[in-house]
Amino acid sequence: MSKELTLKKLLDISEGIEIILRRSGKINVPSDFTNNQEGGDLYDAILMRLQVIGEVLKKISKTNPDILKNHPGIEWNKIIGLRDVISHDYLLVDEEIIFSICKEKMPALRKEIDLIIKELEQELNNKLKS
Repeated sequence: MSKELTLKKLLDISEGIEIILRRSGKINVPSDFTNNQEGGDLYDAILMRLQVIGEVLKKISKTNPDILKNHPGIEWNKIIGLRDVISHDYLLVDEEIIFSICKEKMPALRKEIDLIIKELEQELNNKLKS
């Protein structure tokens, strides 16, 4: 994957994180995901976004591994692993874990992804100037 395409995919991840944060803002406790239809719909939608984020990160880890390795503050393998669980063992996904991810992990991931985007944009701009 080219650096330009990687940048586009990282921007997609950033947008996905914002959507997850907005949707999970309506959830106050893990059981809000299972108490009614709206909570279940939010849960499914959030899982889909998490799955996509994990899939994109999985591709980036294979094609541009240094981008993620240069940011060890995020447990990239766990995000990719969550993608695998959502994809292959959907019924084993626990709403308490997803709640925790939304409330505790997503803000930090957003900051790190935004930092990576800025670094990559700068690298690509410098490349164009040379």
